[in-house]
This record gives sequence, structure tokens and C-alpha cells, in this order.
Amino acid sequence: MCRLMVFAGHVGNHVISLIRNFIESVRYDPYLSNILPGRSSHDNGWGITLVNEDSIQYYKTSKPLFVDPALTNIIEIIKQLDYAVILIHGRASSREPVNYINSHPIIWPCADGSYMILAHNGSVNKSI
Repeated sequence: MCRLMVFAGHVGNHVISLIRNFIESVRYDPYLSNILPGRSSHDNGWGITLVNEDSIQYYKTSKPLFVDPALTNIIEIIKQLDYAVILIHGRASSREPVNYINSHPIIWPCADGSYMILAHNGSVNKSI
């Protein structure tokens, strides 16, 4: 199971605090072991999408969120934004391999030139 955070609005110090709290919930989740025995952190990768009036910025990796050195630069980018939609996903894999491909968010280009940005919690039945 995973952790998700979505924010849309004016970016300020409160958003940085939300992100830091999200990082801590990914680092230590006291309830995760009820679902995935022996696990206490969502340490199987993470990703973020930042959407503002000028651009879509996207990053994902198989590294744990709370140890990824790229996080410092990403937070600095967020501090420079006035308004944004932010989607952050911290992954705790239950079955699928830990790799970049299986980290979220997933960006899918649409026929009309727009993009669909997806993240989910839980497993997906791939036979559907």
C-alpha cells in the first residue's frame, strides 16, 4: 500500500510543512505492518508531479523518498512556485518489483495533446 498527497492552491510555507509531514508518514507508518507484516515504511520508491500555469515537472525513482538527495532540489523548486497542483506518491510494494517503472505518478499523453497523471493505492488487476 502507498501514501498519496495531492495539493492544489497557492504555495506557501504551509505547503512545505505538509510535504515534510508527508515525508515523515512515508518514513514511519505505524499501521503499515497490519497490511504488510514486518514493514513500517513506504520505502519502495516515490514520485512527484508539479503542475503550474507554465509547466508540468515530473520526477520518480525507486529510491525511498526520505533518503533521496533530489528531494532538496525539488523542495526548492516548490518554494519558488506561486500556485501549483502537486501530487506526491510514496510506494510500499506488496507484489510488483521495486523499480523506476512501477513508481508513481504515471504520466500518459492523450490524443488531444493533454496529459493524464495517475497514481493509485493498492494493487491493480492487470487481467482486466
